[in-house]
Amino acid sequence: MARTEYVRLRRAARDAADRRTLRAHPQADPPATVMAHFADEDPDLYLYQLRQWYQPLQALNEVMPTVISTRYATVARVIAEECPLPVVYLRNLPDMERYMQAADPRVVLYVNQSVRNFQLMRYGRAMHVFISHGESEKGYMSSGQLRAYDFAFIAGQAAYERIENSLPNYDPAVRTRAIGRPQLDFLPTDRSGSGRPTVFYAPTWEGDRPSMAYGSIESTGRPLIASLLHAGYRIIYRPHPLSGTHSPSYGLADRQIRAMLARTNAQTGAQHVVDTAGRIDSQIALSDVAIMDNSAMAFDWLVTGKPLIVTIPASETAVGVHNNFLAACYRLAPSEARSAASLVAAVMDSDEFAEQRAFWVDRHFGEVADGASTRRFIAAAADVARIGAEQLALVQQRVTGS
Repeated sequence: MARTEYVRLRRAARDAADRRTLRAHPQADPPATVMAHFADEDPDLYLYQLRQWYQPLQALNEVMPTVISTRYATVARVIAEECPLPVVYLRNLPDMERYMQAADPRVVLYVNQSVRNFQLMRYGRAMHVFISHGESEKGYMSSGQLRAYDFAFIAGQAAYERIENSLPNYDPAVRTRAIGRPQLDFLPTDRSGSGRPTVFYAPTWEGDRPSMAYGSIESTGRPLIASLLHAGYRIIYRPHPLSGTHSPSYGLADRQIRAMLARTNAQTGAQHVVDTAGRIDSQIALSDVAIMDNSAMAFDWLVTGKPLIVTIPASETAVGVHNNFLAACYRLAPSEARSAASLVAAVMDSDEFAEQRAFWVDRHFGEVADGASTRRFIAAAADVARIGAEQLALVQQRVTGS
C-alpha cells in the first residue's frame, strides 16, 4: 500500500509540473475532423494501447485532419515527444467543451474501455468509435460495452462472428466496420531472423478478474525460461506493461525472469533481451519462434508465417475461444513448461500448422498485403464521418423545421 501511494504521489507531481509547462506555452487549437481520445493517466502502464496506432493515425491525417486528445499533462507531453500529430490537452470538462465546440470533430476514436471515455461521449455531435488496441479472443473483445459506441472498427470475419454470437440486441452488420489490422502494414518485411535461434516470449498480464486470467508469467514463465536457457536459445522477453499491477506474486515472477536473463547475460555474455519497446518491429524480424498467451500479440504474430506456441492458462475460469484458431497453434501447458525447449526445437524443425495459420490470418484480418488494412481504416473513418454529417444535418432540419 505504501508503494502504491508513493507511485500515485510521484505521478501527480510529475503531471502538475507538466501542466505548468503546458500553461506557460499555450498552443492554438488545431482543427480536427478525427480525434483519437486517450483518457488514462499513466503512460508507463497504458500508453502502449495508443502507441500502436501512431502510424495508422498519421496516414489518416493525410486524408482528414486528425488530432490526439488526452486528459493528463504528462501523457500529452509524452505523446507530443513520440508522435508528430497535434496533441490536445483536455484536463477537465470545461476544457473538453471548449475544444469540442471550437473544433467540432466528426469522429472520435477510442483505443480502450477507460471509464473516463464516457465523459467525452456526452458530446453528441460526433460519431464515437471503438477501435481497440488489438485483435484477440479475450472476452474483452465482445464486451457489452460496445453498445455504448456508435460504431466499432473490427479486424475481420472472426471478430464479426464473435460479436454476433455474444451480444444480443446488437447488429454488427450496421454498427461495425471491418478494417483488418492497420498496424501490420508497418511491420518490417525482412523477417529472416538473426542467425542464432531466438525465441520471442511475450506473455500477457494477469488480468483484473478471473475470466481475463490468461497470463502465463507466474504459472509457466520461470520453468519455461530456464528450459530455453539450458538449451542455448537466445530469448527476447516482452512482459505486458501491466504485469504485476493486480497480483504481487505475478509481478514477483516477472522480476525473477528478468533477473534470470540478466544473470545469464553477465555470466556468459549472452544477448538475451528484456523488451519494453513501443513496437515489435525488431522482435518480428529477429525471432524464429514465438511463445505467447491468448492475446493480441499472438494474433499479430500470425502474419509472420513463423511457428507460434500459445500457452494454456492455469486459470480454468479464463474465457475460452470462440473458434478454432488455437487448433492451428502449438500449445504449452504449465505442467509442460520444463520441457519447452524440446517443443521449440520440434516446431522449428517441422511446422505442420503453417498452412492452417495462413487460413486464420485471412479469417481474422482479411487482406493484409500492401497497406490494405490502412486503406480500409481510412475509408471506414471517412464513411463514419459522412454518416455523422448526414445525421447532424437531419437533426438541424428537424430543429429549424426546414
